[in-house]
Amino acid sequence: MSGEFLVNWSHKSDRVRLKVPVRVPHDSDLDQALALMREAASYPERVLAVPAPNALIMAFGETAIELELRFWIEDAQNGVHNVKSQVLYEIWRLFSAARHSHSVPQARSLCTLRCAGQFCIGHRIFLLYKKGERASCLAT
Repeated sequence: MSGEFLVNWSHKSDRVRLKVPVRVPHDSDLDQALALMREAASYPERVLAVPAPNALIMAFGETAIELELRFWIEDAQNGVHNVKSQVLYEIWRLFSAARHSHSVPQARSLCTLRCAGQFCIGHRIFLLYKKGERASCLAT
């Protein structure tokens, strides 16, 4: 096949669904985590609004609840890892903002982001507190 062009006839669309795994501790506020993940996907311009990004609970792992954010792009030829990175950054930014906000609902939650078996944003645990409690970020 040297020098020949290979065409995938089974994939007739430029749209591609991407997945970003996120792990949160068992005592996390899942409603808040899922909402922040969906919101994070709304920021990168390349992420399509329709079909809407979807945040799912995938499994109850031994040490964390495994979540997954699924979203669509229509220009995979421009790269997929760069748009995944943008979405991960937005998740981190929103989790951090919630941690510092005085309007974070529910009880304390620990949130650790993880991507494809490796920590994408470092080994950090974000503590989300109820209104009026002091917020902090711990490096592990």
